[in-house]
Amino acid sequence: MKTPHAALSLEKFRESPQKEIKNFLKQLDDSAPATFIFLGSEEFIPELEKQLKEWKGVVCACTTCGEIVEGQYLRTHVVGLSFSSERIHCKSLIFELGGEDLNASEEFGKASVEIERFRADMLMNEPKTKFFATLVIDGMAIKEELFLNGFHKYVVDMPFLGGSAADNFEFKRSFIYDGAKFRTNIANVLVFSTSLPFKAFKTQDFDITDKRMVVTESEPGKRKISEIDGIPAADAYAEALGMPVSELNLKVFANNPLIVNYGGRNYIRSVLYTNKKKELAFACAMETGVVVRLGARVGKLVEGLKSELENVDFEIDTSLVFECSLRRHDILNAPESEKEALLDLFKEINAVGFHTYGEQFESVHINQTLTGLLIGHARTE
Repeated sequence: MKTPHAALSLEKFRESPQKEIKNFLKQLDDSAPATFIFLGSEEFIPELEKQLKEWKGVVCACTTCGEIVEGQYLRTHVVGLSFSSERIHCKSLIFELGGEDLNASEEFGKASVEIERFRADMLMNEPKTKFFATLVIDGMAIKEELFLNGFHKYVVDMPFLGGSAADNFEFKRSFIYDGAKFRTNIANVLVFSTSLPFKAFKTQDFDITDKRMVVTESEPGKRKISEIDGIPAADAYAEALGMPVSELNLKVFANNPLIVNYGGRNYIRSVLYTNKKKELAFACAMETGVVVRLGARVGKLVEGLKSELENVDFEIDTSLVFECSLRRHDILNAPESEKEALLDLFKEINAVGFHTYGEQFESVHINQTLTGLLIGHARTE
């Protein structure tokens, strides 16, 4: 599979917006079944909208808080990747996130019909084809859990992964391309059919400890927990860490997330802050009654990704990755040898992606995680 990719800095773009975006897009493949474009600045949007009007294939694009390409972590760049193969087919679905009850959304019903029709058509032409799906969703809409709860049942039998669009830590608005314009408060799902080998994965640098707690009062819509084990959430969290509440800070939160287990997999819930009410605010929602464990760093950022790659039985042509902005911070502050080793792995697997306000894997919205899709060709080809 051909995997053309490209990168353009904001500084270079400002010299000649029309020319530079034209050159950027020329490096990609407008006839490819799908092209991903990730923007580190809103400034790219007007010119991209103009020039993407003539694009032939599906485009999935969104704003970020960091970009990944050619073994590099970038900021304020636009990066792109095309899946160029006749053995890949793609269906794009756009969802409005404005409604309160996404589970009852008519859009989901329509989407299920379109997905089933797409699957039937693909299987008729190629009975051995397999499916996977990707998601980019407005990270400032704070509706990832609502969306996943309502939508995941339509892709439950295929790998499903993605990331929450960001805005360079401005926390004001993030944009997603709808096929004509960049808009807020939407989600874009791409459903793929392919006979090429692929693998979806997730890796994180945390594991559970023996500190077990139960969420006894929460506000999932606000992503806040007010009680854990029947006492103020901050008190319970600090007690589990063996420190006073007064010593809780951003570094403590980053190093000690809470972890939930669904279906035998561990998923990270990052603590953002506490307040005078001793509530804990999170980057993901948690329901009352959920059992959580205190997480601790394993110290194996490189080994986690390596182990995923060791289990691959095909030649990797490229990888699409969604990495938490908090994890980016961890890696950039890791020892130089560890940072270089990880970025070398990204280069080896031709990783292109972005830093997110949250990651999605199967039906779960998570944090401090790297999710990705490896795709390539059989070793005998």
